Amino acid sequence: LGADPRLVAILARDAALAEIDLSRMLFFDTETTGLAGGTGTLAFLVGLGWFDEGVLTIEQLLLPRPGQEGPMLRAVAERIEAASCLVSYNGKSFDWPLLRTRFVLNRVPAPPPRPHLDLLHCARRVFKRRLGEVRLVHIEEQVLGHRRQTDVDGAEIPEVYFAYLRGAEGSTLVPVLEHNAEDLVALAALLGTLGERIATICDGDDPRDLLGFAQLSARAGDVDRALGFARATIRGATD
Repeated sequence: LGADPRLVAILARDAALAEIDLSRMLFFDTETTGLAGGTGTLAFLVGLGWFDEGVLTIEQLLLPRPGQEGPMLRAVAERIEAASCLVSYNGKSFDWPLLRTRFVLNRVPAPPPRPHLDLLHCARRVFKRRLGEVRLVHIEEQVLGHRRQTDVDGAEIPEVYFAYLRGAEGSTLVPVLEHNAEDLVALAALLGTLGERIATICDGDDPRDLLGFAQLSARAGDVDRALGFARATIRGATD
């Protein structure tokens, strides 16, 4: 919540985010029946997160059976309509196009478009030079310093849901619910960390990360900030 929207706009390379009320942002993440997308792929779990009086609140909407998407989609639409912007990780390329398709196929009116902050793009611009791998779980470990003690592999999630549809106990979905909730918490933590690190130049940061912030600032025309990060990059590279 302490992130400066003007700096978030620099991170996202999206001027539309500069005036956003971040207290009304909506984090979202889906778990699906496949990773390829397309009209045959269902979002069987939609995780939503927002701040209520400074406390992160999480709501998870589970599809009990295929063909019963209407109530879930309408609930998602209501949350989006109340939000100032969407925050996701690869949501621009995967989660949101999938949800938009489900709205159309189920004849549920899609909510009005909202500015969309995709933190995958931000993380890639800042950390890929150093980390190479920018999957959310990897960013959690290498940037946020958090390692999940237990976590279901994303590739296994569709089969867990299919087993549930075939009659497995509802408790078999618990690891998927936990995975989804962890993703939402990670989104909030990553936004906070990126907001802090672009706001305050720290010589202790890795110079490759500092260079990423310098390039983003230069592209946005924030010359003073770009020069500050560039100088810190040089100092870090020569130490």
